[in-house]
Amino acid sequence: EERRQKKLGKYANVKSKDDLKKLEEEERETSSKDNERKAAVAREAGVTLTVLEATEFENLSEKSNFEPINVQASGPQKRSWFKELDEELNNEIDNMMNEGDGIAAVSVTGDDDDSANTGGPRVINGKVVSQEDMQGIRVGSAGGWSLEVFPGDFVVHRKYGIGRFDKTVLKSRTKLSEEEQEARDKRREEIVRELMAARNTTEEIQSVVSKFGTDDDNDPISNPLSTLLEIAYNDAIVHVPVDRAYRLSRYRAGDAAIKPRLSRVKGEAWSKAKNKVEVNTLQMAQDVLALYATRETLKRSPFDPSVEGKVKAFGETFGYEPTPDQYKCFEAVENDMVWRTRPMDRLVCGDVGFGKTEVALRALFRCVANGRQAALLAPTGVLAAQHTKNVLQRMGEESGFDYNIAVLRGGMGKNTKAGRQLREEIASGKVDLVVGTHALLSKGLQFKDLGLLVVDEEQRFGVKQKERLKLICNGVDVLTLTATPIPRTLQMSLSGIRDTSTIRSPPPMRKPTLSIVQEYNEDVVKHAIELELQRGGQCYYVVPRIAQLDEAEAMISKLFPDGDVRVIQAHGRMARGAAEENVASFAEGNYDILLATTVIENGVDIPSVNTILIQNAQAFGMSTLYQLRGRVGRSSLQGFAYFLHKEEAITEQSAMRLQAMADLHELGSGFDVANRDLEIRGAGSLLGTEQSGMAAKVGFDLYMRMLKKSIRQLRGLDLPMVPRTNVLLPDGEGSIEVSAGPDDTDNAFKIPKSYIPDHEERLKEEGAARLAESTTQLVDLTNLWKETYGPLPSSLQVGKHDTYNHISYNSF
Repeated sequence: EERRQKKLGKYANVKSKDDLKKLEEEERETSSKDNERKAAVAREAGVTLTVLEATEFENLSEKSNFEPINVQASGPQKRSWFKELDEELNNEIDNMMNEGDGIAAVSVTGDDDDSANTGGPRVINGKVVSQEDMQGIRVGSAGGWSLEVFPGDFVVHRKYGIGRFDKTVLKSRTKLSEEEQEARDKRREEIVRELMAARNTTEEIQSVVSKFGTDDDNDPISNPLSTLLEIAYNDAIVHVPVDRAYRLSRYRAGDAAIKPRLSRVKGEAWSKAKNKVEVNTLQMAQDVLALYATRETLKRSPFDPSVEGKVKAFGETFGYEPTPDQYKCFEAVENDMVWRTRPMDRLVCGDVGFGKTEVALRALFRCVANGRQAALLAPTGVLAAQHTKNVLQRMGEESGFDYNIAVLRGGMGKNTKAGRQLREEIASGKVDLVVGTHALLSKGLQFKDLGLLVVDEEQRFGVKQKERLKLICNGVDVLTLTATPIPRTLQMSLSGIRDTSTIRSPPPMRKPTLSIVQEYNEDVVKHAIELELQRGGQCYYVVPRIAQLDEAEAMISKLFPDGDVRVIQAHGRMARGAAEENVASFAEGNYDILLATTVIENGVDIPSVNTILIQNAQAFGMSTLYQLRGRVGRSSLQGFAYFLHKEEAITEQSAMRLQAMADLHELGSGFDVANRDLEIRGAGSLLGTEQSGMAAKVGFDLYMRMLKKSIRQLRGLDLPMVPRTNVLLPDGEGSIEVSAGPDDTDNAFKIPKSYIPDHEERLKEEGAARLAESTTQLVDLTNLWKETYGPLPSSLQVGKHDTYNHISYNSF
């Protein structure tokens, strides 16, 4: 009976549809009144409380595209002594659901049921739960903090540790001020006098008095209430007042497949874990500040603003209208390269196909247009070939700009004739822009004047390769492009070490790719391929190892014995250039299925391919899964991604990765994928090579809060940092706009030749004026000019006024 009460709860005594309907109405009415009281009590405490309906359960399969296959960790499962009893209770629940016609069945895997929108009770993980019990809350205050949680969400309390939010409750306040105690006693005396005046009996008066301070006492003065958040811990239940909910934060890995272990309120386990993380954040803060200091001391000559007219002309050759986020990236990169003496170190994060390459192309053009060399580093030969094609079309010999473009890839070592000749041309400055793979990191490569390095898909490069990058990039502008930044890169950008730009605006007509997570089954493979071929499309079939390619091809041949399906392979151990040729042949429509390894992860852009099947998906990392899914859905057609896993090979982390891929399927979710990866794997060492982090011990939100506090303490600035503010003004007002004037001359700040005849000296003084960081510096500079060259001419007075405005508005 206890087991039955636990599973059925308040529905244990439901015998008919009428009983169920009556119970629902009572529950709804009671819950509505309680919610109003909780919100009113919270308002008195200066906090807003909003009840959130459990909408995420209404159509879970549509929300997450998660197929009805349980993703569980492997290993021996403990057998329950109540298994047979549970089977009987499950049958009783099924009968109730069928007869009552008012209970919807919902499982964690998202069984889609037509009755899921009834608003009544539901079966969740074998338990009957009412709609009201699934309501979440959003609390916040005018101070700016807010918290949004649903029952079952994991939270972190600064004092008690990791717990599970269960519900909100109204409880009598135990700690009252002297004024409140006096008001309470006075009000109770008034109630007793009113009862006596109404000639109530002694028993009736004693009955009312006995209810003082209990749940039956509804007088707000006699029984002051507090809205509390009930948090379950390993060994206790903690009630947190709603006005102190700012001490809570979401444990952001709590909605993944594997739940964290609840902390113990008693004992010192949580304080020890927190202290250990605090020591870690202090050490990390020291390293961060050292990086800050080093970064601020690096100087380089900024790029000439008078060249921006050419950059604008180059941008007009782009065949599409840039998205709003792309425009923001263009402006941010221009500010880094043209208006700062500190070398650029910017991370551009955007979903696959969202236009990161165009941001890179404009930066590369700005560099070569200034007479300096640029390099574009790609992780694979396939991606390098695609970039080379794009760069040649936009700024090569066949374009109107005619820059010298070269490609450096594997097989062009310094001992080969072609490799030696190309290295000589790069060292002499004959090559303006070089596109390459890992060969760009070789020690024998020297540049004459490298101004910009663009790194595409940074997550594909190893730690040692990135250490080599640091040597190459000392004092050089660096622009990093990625769809799913690795946790360390993401944490560095969130910590403020790297500047970050995010492209979230999708191209028009783009649809989110539907993600299906399913246990491997040949029938599923056949069905998916048939569906795609019937609509005239093509498929990718990806395996984790080269040795599995022939086996997969034999399986496909068995599924389609007529030989109507044409299959071609591509992998990294093929002869040089063979993989690129096979991919090109597949892109031309000569084959139906491209059977490949992760060699197609980056750089393959074939709009006619809109289905991808990934075998042994549990063996891939999260960024790889995300990139592979991004190979399809690159047109207006609906894309499908099948993540096929082996149940016996699932680990805790692989289960969490697959769950994340099912949940994060919206366009532009690459940054969210990296955030989830950060929660799953931990942040890792921010600056070193360790890959196990501390974030999982206390939750990512609290971890980053502790890190920022440590940084402020070491700076001696343990105060909230003032955010940078951009003041947007009409064109031509308050900034140095590099645009064409009425006589087709640019409007960049320039000193007349008649005032400073020497060319080099004049350029030096122009740069000093342009890079002045305060009006005081500008006044000192103009006073020096007056002493050295005489009174300022009228044209220079106007230019100085514009520069003054530029400094004034940037100083915000």
